[in-house]
Amino acid sequence: MKLGSMISKTLTKGRVLILLPLCLCVASCVSTDEQKSAAAGYWIQCDGHNASVYNARKVAADVTVTWTGKSRSGKTHGYGILTWKLAGKEVSRYTGEMRRGVKEGRGTVNSANGSRYIGAFRNGKRDGTGTYYWAAGDSYSGQWRAGRRHGSGVFTSTRGSLIGLWRNDKYVGTKSED
Repeated sequence: MKLGSMISKTLTKGRVLILLPLCLCVASCVSTDEQKSAAAGYWIQCDGHNASVYNARKVAADVTVTWTGKSRSGKTHGYGILTWKLAGKEVSRYTGEMRRGVKEGRGTVNSANGSRYIGAFRNGKRDGTGTYYWAAGDSYSGQWRAGRRHGSGVFTSTRGSLIGLWRNDKYVGTKSED
């Protein structure tokens, strides 16, 4: 079988092909429909590391992901740094805990647009106590659930602060409905 044919066949079947030095190395980040997990996400192979990371959305072919940390059973696991690059330019960096390829525990995400989150993660989403800083200077500090503001918190902007309860990312007031 010719090399080009083998690469084409391998990519269409959703497998990662890594050829040794002096050969072609197929993309450091591979996401295909065959790699979908039960949660409708994708496993992305980290560049230069025998580990993969879970991502909820399919990513472009020119996205690379690097992991500086340990792995377990082929997944990022433990404390480390996860860097996402698009066309060679860093777009996001996560420093913190990973469990079985997913953000889990305490960590910090810095985005190229200037936004930042410091706090707890569960199942790859903001969950627990944390603070999100928007690039424009606004911030929210408080409780999160499944990636949304949920529970008590304080939103601060140049126009003042909003203190109270949040449900499903919406401000609901200062009294508990529970």
